[in-house]
Amino acid sequence: MHLSRLIVTLMVIAGVVGCSNKQPDSVDAELQMMLDATESVLGWTLPRHINNPAISNARVNRMVARGISSNNDDVVERTLRKLNDYATRVKFNLTRGTSTPLPREVHLVPGLKDFLIDRWEKKFAELTESTYNSGESVQTMLRRLRLGIPSIPKAWVDIPHVLAAIYPNDDAVHEVIWQNHDPQAPEDTLVLLSVGGFVTPEANSYRILMLFLNPEDLEEELGIHFPELNELGEVDASAATRASSIAGVAAQGLGVCQSDEGYNALLRRFENLKNSDDLELVSFVVDSIVAYGERALSVEDDLIKTALRFGITSSSAIETPSDATLLFSFLNEDGVSKYRLHSALKQLNALANVHATEAS
Repeated sequence: MHLSRLIVTLMVIAGVVGCSNKQPDSVDAELQMMLDATESVLGWTLPRHINNPAISNARVNRMVARGISSNNDDVVERTLRKLNDYATRVKFNLTRGTSTPLPREVHLVPGLKDFLIDRWEKKFAELTESTYNSGESVQTMLRRLRLGIPSIPKAWVDIPHVLAAIYPNDDAVHEVIWQNHDPQAPEDTLVLLSVGGFVTPEANSYRILMLFLNPEDLEEELGIHFPELNELGEVDASAATRASSIAGVAAQGLGVCQSDEGYNALLRRFENLKNSDDLELVSFVVDSIVAYGERALSVEDDLIKTALRFGITSSSAIETPSDATLLFSFLNEDGVSKYRLHSALKQLNALANVHATEAS
């Protein structure tokens, strides 16, 4: 993820971009507290209340219910931002290994799922209608809205993320994810499918397709253009890095949302990586293979040899990254990748020991 995009994303999470503190008198003190509560993390001001362990689930649910039922659109938007903050922590825990978020139960808020889907469908329909004369796609407009172009970011555009985190394996949420799908941003769809725990034929097919993505496919199949691609079709580092990043997210999804076809696809991709120097992609593929448990023991020797090429064994001294390092992994990708690969080897070694004990 580009630095500028991550910074804007964090600002959206924080709810500090263009959010006014002025609230109508009708907003009660308890709800106001949730809307205003913040904390400082790495210099960023982030919403705190919904992730505060001192606040009970019942209280959070009560305030969320009040927020979404408000007749003040600003209150509704800011409530959505709080929900998105929780969803983001769920996402980062799953995709980057950051600390486990609080086990909130906002899915128990009466009518919340219907409210979120109705608001998404209404806003999506309005956006679709507005693109008729603009010549731009709905996906392009959504990207602009998420980046705050031409005005402040809108909380409703992140409803698919909220739905995936709060209502995993829900058919209606699955439909919203594909409605939100942007062919030029496959990582977003892959992450949403993983957060939602979807092992549908559509989800698996897409993960496997992206797992084997080639740099040349970025422009031809996904419409992602790199000015550095010359008329000879030569692939530069930027395109190769982007394709590898997408394949890594797909590999991670196949490890989280497991299936027979996903495991077999990971093995095929691993065969292509045995002599690769792409540490990040290798770490994702190896980690996902090991996530399948004892099945990974059939390729144990190959996994160990591949890791050894990067100087990593199960007994290597690899420092555990902090949440900050995991969150901003692009600043130290090699370090995070080595930690991921090392963790997979330790898990593989534990599986082998258990298997040997049971066999004796």
